[in-house]
Amino acid sequence: MTQPKALFFSDCGWVASLPDDSVFSAGVLETMRAERKAIPLWPLHRARLARCARPAGDALATIESALYTLIEHCSSWGVSTRLRLRYGVVGGGVRWDISAHPLLPLTEWSAGVELVPCVATFPVARNRATGCKSLDRAVYERAAAELGANLGISEGLILDPAGKPIETLRCNLLAYCGGEWVTPDLTYYGVRGVMRDWLKGKLEIKETHMNVEVLKRAEEVVLCNSLRGVIPVISLQGQRIWQYGSEVPPATARLQQLIAKELW
Repeated sequence: MTQPKALFFSDCGWVASLPDDSVFSAGVLETMRAERKAIPLWPLHRARLARCARPAGDALATIESALYTLIEHCSSWGVSTRLRLRYGVVGGGVRWDISAHPLLPLTEWSAGVELVPCVATFPVARNRATGCKSLDRAVYERAAAELGANLGISEGLILDPAGKPIETLRCNLLAYCGGEWVTPDLTYYGVRGVMRDWLKGKLEIKETHMNVEVLKRAEEVVLCNSLRGVIPVISLQGQRIWQYGSEVPPATARLQQLIAKELW
């Protein structure tokens, strides 16, 4: 069987393709990994969707049914599946849609990730952050544009207005310092990632205000998200600070083993 490039489903049923993000005047995004006809982190995605979008009536149950219909059709692909759910406002009404793509190996990051601090920063916060993953990707798009041809090989590090690391284009940030994991405080900026939340439920991870110099002094630094799990960081600002050799560093390896054992 020829592997399809993607499958698409919306609140209107099966469709040939989905509109671009600009069709949504507001909304939220959930990006999920499906394995063997299951979505291991769905309970956390569902909880965030309920908190951020507040779907009416039985919309969540309908969306959940659509997700599992999609991954049933994807099961013949023989690889993990990347699911993207959008829920928001289109033309004054609430709409949602889902795309499913084969989740291919991220070969550019197979030896670790290079972090590049971006000039584009989050705007000055007026209120506490919701932690939601918004369809408004303007800050991330500006940061991605700075990487140019290195986008995909390198990962952009996004800072707050005071220059403190918050997250990257696609991931949350964790640092192993003095025998404990720490992660940036997301009270006013950033996405409260599902993988970050899952890991915090499994081991102690301290939220703290972090600066770039503290990050440089960490013994290990990783990125995490719900698609790729945990990926070690090897350099920052073009300097190869973390010299791991051919081995995954020990604290990072323990995180990866935990995810492999309990999720996929």
